[in-house]
Amino acid sequence: MQHSKIFSGIDIGTTKVTTIVGQYFETEGRLNVIAVASIPSAGFRKGQIINLDLATQTITQSLESAERMAGFEINSATVSIAASHIESINSHGVVAISSPNGEISHDDVNRVLEAAKAVPLPTGKEIIHCLPRRYTVDGQDGVIDPIGMNGVRLELESHLILASTPALKNLTKCFDEIGLKINHLVYSGLATGYAALTDTEKELGVALIDIGGSVTTVTI
Repeated sequence: MQHSKIFSGIDIGTTKVTTIVGQYFETEGRLNVIAVASIPSAGFRKGQIINLDLATQTITQSLESAERMAGFEINSATVSIAASHIESINSHGVVAISSPNGEISHDDVNRVLEAAKAVPLPTGKEIIHCLPRRYTVDGQDGVIDPIGMNGVRLELESHLILASTPALKNLTKCFDEIGLKINHLVYSGLATGYAALTDTEKELGVALIDIGGSVTTVTI
């Protein structure tokens, strides 16, 4: 019997709210899309909620339409957003290696990620992504994956993606009323990059432009 997992995603757009359900077969590394539903948006403007009741109705209609197509109830989903309140900043984190033998572990990487998040944020903003750009181990720059390396000092140059806290609370309130759990909140420009770009394109450097109904995102 094939082992599979069900994944659900909801994209909050200005012109439509789209729900997609996929079935991932672990042994084959294959993902099948089993349901897609797009409902014209009401209650949103430029990716932000302007009418809580209408926004909740739109999300509910999209969700129920996908559930009918899939044939089962959806209890949780990854939610992607794109709005004018999203911005980004660079940050820097430094930690000392905790292991007595100096070998860098997952715990050290997690600690330096948290250190990179400990920066002053603009009022009313919160971090939704902390993206590692490059690590430095004892002055050795350009390290991609430091786990297993030896050193005394681990540094991280990262990129933080920020979103408006009130806007996120309003969105969360919609999903709470529906009774749907948000597994992850994702910036849609980043999600599109993972879906559309190859490893070579990302390594060489590329600008990804996603043209939406009223919001255009540029991710480099």
